[in-house]
Amino acid sequence: MLAIVSATLSTCTRERPLQPRPAVEPLVHEPLGNAEAEELAWLISGQVSAPPQLYERIKSDLQVIRERWGKDIPEVRDVHHRPHWTPRLTFEPEKFTWQSMASGAYHDWDSLNSLYNVMLYPWLDYPSVESKARVNPLRMQAGYERLPGVRIVYLDTNLLDTSNVFAIALGNGIGYLFKSYEWTTHLYTYFRSDDTSVTLVGGWSEYETMPSWWPEAKRAIALYRSGDDEYRHRDLIPPGRITDLGIVSLGSGDSLTVGFTTPGDEGCCEQASLHIIRWSDSLIGEDGWKPLAQRSALAAAMAPGTYAVVTVRGLLGDRPRYVAIRTWDGRGNLSPMAQVSTDKAP
Repeated sequence: MLAIVSATLSTCTRERPLQPRPAVEPLVHEPLGNAEAEELAWLISGQVSAPPQLYERIKSDLQVIRERWGKDIPEVRDVHHRPHWTPRLTFEPEKFTWQSMASGAYHDWDSLNSLYNVMLYPWLDYPSVESKARVNPLRMQAGYERLPGVRIVYLDTNLLDTSNVFAIALGNGIGYLFKSYEWTTHLYTYFRSDDTSVTLVGGWSEYETMPSWWPEAKRAIALYRSGDDEYRHRDLIPPGRITDLGIVSLGSGDSLTVGFTTPGDEGCCEQASLHIIRWSDSLIGEDGWKPLAQRSALAAAMAPGTYAVVTVRGLLGDRPRYVAIRTWDGRGNLSPMAQVSTDKAP
């Protein structure tokens, strides 16, 4: 039975210093040791540069795949990732802006040029920049497109449809799709990785019957080739984690009240959309969050730094032992989970 609940929200302001959101994201200008893992990491994360933990995981996964299956599957041994985009941007500026770029008088791009560690080619008919770092060209392009006086920013691409390695995020796992040619036929081999192991899912030639795993695997190719605004400008940063969740009071049996300081979205200072509260008779792990959808309540998020008091009413059965909360930003990102035991009620 679906639990019918309601949440009442009251707030009070608590002084809390907030750090201003950085204007640009920090980059590691020196390339990491494994170009293939670094490029796949920024691609599937959508970040400007490769997240270190994801980079290490991908590097380890690919090493395991090639050591375990490379002898029997040549394309797994021999094929490596080749990026679709190069970190070189070409501008179509307005005439006055082009003259300023060519003369060195255009300074609106100085901070981006420094951030991305670029080589400048401002004197060409179409000025361009090229990063010396291994960075996500889609995010780089999105930054330069906002410059005043710039109409269009083009990305240079590798247009050849060659053998390649693609990757896609699968919840807490990663999918790896190896593509190679045999004469005029595409051959595909697909692997899945989780926190503990890598599994060979299957192989497929495009002239054979399509396997059940192909709709999942082909998403990796779509991500690789995607250059639309939805991908380049999508929000990938979740709200911050609530760090002071506590039980304020226990009601008459079908209600309880929790309190917490509202976190900011985008990792810092922007306002999120909703708080999602769920409860259980046992400790709630990450895998246990989704099954509790029928034991949940919603409360509107307030400005970052606001202390919120939420009363959940309509609880069915015995009072739960654990209450968990996550914050949703309205764009598909959930904060890390925080939870508290009702045994700690005052």
